[in-house]
Amino acid sequence: GFILNFMPCVLPILSLKIYNFIKIRDQSLNRVIKLSGYTILGITVSFLILSIVTIMIRNLGNEIGWGIQFQNQNFLMIFALILLIFSLNLLGLFNFFLPEKIYKFINFSSKNENLNAFFSGTLATLFATPCSAPFLGTSVGYALTQSSATIIIIFLSLSIGFSVPYIIILIAPKLVKFLPKPGVWMVYLKLTMALLLMLSSLWFFSLTTVKNIYLILFGLIIIITAIYLSTELNLLKKKIIISFIFILSLLTFFYDKDKENKLVWINYNKQEIESMIENSDIVFVDITADWCITCQVNKIRTLNSKEMKNIFEKEKIKLVRGDWTNRNSEILEFISSYKKFGIPFNIIYGPSNKRGIILPELLSKDNIKKSIKLVR
Repeated sequence: GFILNFMPCVLPILSLKIYNFIKIRDQSLNRVIKLSGYTILGITVSFLILSIVTIMIRNLGNEIGWGIQFQNQNFLMIFALILLIFSLNLLGLFNFFLPEKIYKFINFSSKNENLNAFFSGTLATLFATPCSAPFLGTSVGYALTQSSATIIIIFLSLSIGFSVPYIIILIAPKLVKFLPKPGVWMVYLKLTMALLLMLSSLWFFSLTTVKNIYLILFGLIIIITAIYLSTELNLLKKKIIISFIFILSLLTFFYDKDKENKLVWINYNKQEIESMIENSDIVFVDITADWCITCQVNKIRTLNSKEMKNIFEKEKIKLVRGDWTNRNSEILEFISSYKKFGIPFNIIYGPSNKRGIILPELLSKDNIKKSIKLVR
């Protein structure tokens, strides 16, 4: 749970909360404590709900897996819209408030800070689920094979680990005083956070049936409009930022993907894998999904590297890839047979080990090379 805080899918939300703490650093420490407490509550409640839903689905005999909500188009669309609204709000395109009667009913302040802190905790939890950080995949996999009480205990333990940054501030709120004083730099931090959330929103939209080119154009129009209308930046700075975004977009658009170091992957097929294993081939299986951030990190850092391509070709390794972006019972059954319920999932088979060696969630070139030697 603690390691989850450092995963790329969680950092935008964690950064936003730190940004909020900076804004109130010179105000009441009691206020900092209260907001930290509500964020912890949001995280804990979210993990508790996840555990209860998991138990219910399992008891109904349905398929369960870590991050399966990202296989639902409706969830992706709603979540993408929420992030888009958050990013536009940060960019200063608009501000919205609940009716005064609702504020009085729930007894929150006019700025609704407590509710905002609570939902930032729930949002961070939702962001965390595509990540299967080191130990998390093992923890969740173990939990899903245990009793209902054990599942709840493990999910609550995850929530405690994930809440550590806020727990530290709760215990020692004076630490907030060591954060930099508010200033002009916060305008740029706010803009950076807004762009990160915008990119996250566009990424979620890209997992739906919406075409990527429309998303890119839509995102650029929204971002440039928001920056242009911002009252916190002068005209020169607006022009510089918009020009930078425009040039970056052009470079991305004209990037030649054919230059990438691509490998030839066989689509997942259980019978074909078994046949290759019986034939004493070395088989490397990669179960991935578009919504899995750690999977993408593995591809960029390790699997798509020139060094790994040369090793795979030299060793004549059969490469098999299973795409779990959308619901697939065969893939879930395959990873479940190894007591795993989340991705990335990587396993390598060979003549000397036909049962296979399961690799860590975060791949490295060294552990792949060592595993090849062990199964050869």
